Amino acid sequence: MYHFEKPVNLLAGIGYPANIETVLQALAFLEDWPVAERDASHKIALDACQAHLLGHVEAETVCSLFREFAKRHDLLVSDPHVSRYQKMANQHLSLQN
Repeated sequence: MYHFEKPVNLLAGIGYPANIETVLQALAFLEDWPVAERDASHKIALDACQAHLLGHVEAETVCSLFREFAKRHDLLVSDPHVSRYQKMANQHLSLQN
């Protein structure tokens, strides 16, 4: 229900790769977005997330709108290996703790 068929790979923060795989992750990302930088694409993606939770739109609709938001803000990463590198980095960090 909540999962995207294909994750949205983007850069969050200061170049940190993020792999957005679900509506709930997209919603959290959008809610954390700075208020001063919110625009129409942000509102549309946020509204779609909320509509999905109410059962009004499909997860893939949310994914498309969230991907468009990320594209408009130059957040998308075209490298399909970002998720693999992120998992490797997370494993490395968890081994150090």
